[in-house]
Amino acid sequence: MIKLNLLPPIEKNNYKTEIMRRFVIFFGIGIFIITTIFIGLLAFNYLFLYLQLSPEMKSLEAEKTTEKYKKVEELENQIKDTNKKIGLILTIKNQVVPTFPIIEKISKAANEKDSYLKSFVIDRENSTASIKGFALERDHVVKIQDNLRNDQQFSDINAPYSNFLKQRNVDFLFDFKIQ
Repeated sequence: MIKLNLLPPIEKNNYKTEIMRRFVIFFGIGIFIITTIFIGLLAFNYLFLYLQLSPEMKSLEAEKTTEKYKKVEELENQIKDTNKKIGLILTIKNQVVPTFPIIEKISKAANEKDSYLKSFVIDRENSTASIKGFALERDHVVKIQDNLRNDQQFSDINAPYSNFLKQRNVDFLFDFKIQ
């Protein structure tokens, strides 16, 4: 089959331009129709919901003025306040570290007949503690340090060298972290 193309190049370009123009117009009209239908459906749904909700809102406003609603609202407010208080109590409870078991373990660690504790300080924010005490002999101080190291609740036990310089009448100091 023989194809003869007798159109001049200018007409070919005009033909291609015309095809593109028709395609753009057809595509634009299609988009316009689809958008118009979509907007129409949205407007219909809005009108339908407005007509449905308008009487319900009026009846809800009328019900809000009744005594029963006021009691329910008062109970809701009381429940919310109670929930806030319970939440506050729970957060305080979770933040509180029971100090009695820690004090008991520290006193057991320093439980020697010839030694006693002078003071102890517990820092809850940093989970650290410091104890000061007196022992008649250095061996008692070493036993106290060993007892603290053997307890799993205490770590990073720091003892100054002054705890071990004297043989007798030792004022000791220990700093450590609480797990």
